[in-house]
Amino acid sequence: MPRELNLDLGAYGWLIILGQEGMVNAVLGWLGLEKLRLLYNFPAVVVGLVQYMLPFAVLVMAPAIVAIDEDVERASEGLGATWPRTFWHIVLPLARPGLVAAAIVVFTITLTDFAMPAIMGGGTADFMANVIYAAFFNMADSGLGSALSVLLVLIGSTIFALFLLLVGVNGTRRALR
Repeated sequence: MPRELNLDLGAYGWLIILGQEGMVNAVLGWLGLEKLRLLYNFPAVVVGLVQYMLPFAVLVMAPAIVAIDEDVERASEGLGATWPRTFWHIVLPLARPGLVAAAIVVFTITLTDFAMPAIMGGGTADFMANVIYAAFFNMADSGLGSALSVLLVLIGSTIFALFLLLVGVNGTRRALR
């Protein structure tokens, strides 16, 4: 199934759940509470994007987490560390390259996504990709669309470069030393 079709099905599923006559508002009405406006706003776009991007993040992070040797975790436990302390001081630092890679993948896909903001935001929460789409297809202004595309690439590349400077190459802080 093409990526766009999967995205649309997920977004349309959220329309059924969060719509004015959707399942959430039906439950609220059944409980005697006032219906909420859960769609066509920025939080709805965020919910849709999180649902759509979560599998990408998990698929990129999973190999980094699975590669951590269980003996390291057991050694930490044997030295008296609690599970939260082991997770914070052992697992997270060892999984950091996978976390960085997941952040990069999710950021780049989200940066160019126009369907989820269009469907879940209802045109009220336009992202840069939506404006580029409108410039090309609604206004037929390929010059504006091209200029905005270059601007999006420059902004995305700048954020990406700053992120890499912050976390360093391979998830370490070597770049700042």
